[in-house]
Amino acid sequence: MLMMRSRIPLLTLFALFLGASCGRMSSPTAPGMTVLLAQGHWSSTQMCLDVTASSVDIAAGCGRGSLPRPLVNDRGTFMADGSFTVSVGPPTQSNLPTSARFTGSVDGDTVTVTITSGTQTYGTWKATRGSTAGCPVPCP
Repeated sequence: MLMMRSRIPLLTLFALFLGASCGRMSSPTAPGMTVLLAQGHWSSTQMCLDVTASSVDIAAGCGRGSLPRPLVNDRGTFMADGSFTVSVGPPTQSNLPTSARFTGSVDGDTVTVTITSGTQTYGTWKATRGSTAGCPVPCP
């Protein structure tokens, strides 16, 4: 009987430790695994992305932009800051790059991108990796 009593506190402590550890491992707020956006040419009639080892060049709508190659989280979403230049439309654009935030998602070989620069939001556009669709023609 004496031996049984001494094991109970030890087993209780072990169970509490194990429960606390497992709770931390499965926390929904714990950071998940991330991967870089896949390299290559992504295109559609709406937008083109050329993804290299370190950067992304984008042509979408009446604009062009660049950003560092983003990390895609375990939910398939990403966000990165870069620059975007709009070449037409009221008000008259200066053709100078402005700061922009690129947000999007990846589902297999399809990427969806929205660009926000100042108070303007451009997109949402989709493109497919490896597509042979032509890139959008720049606006006049």
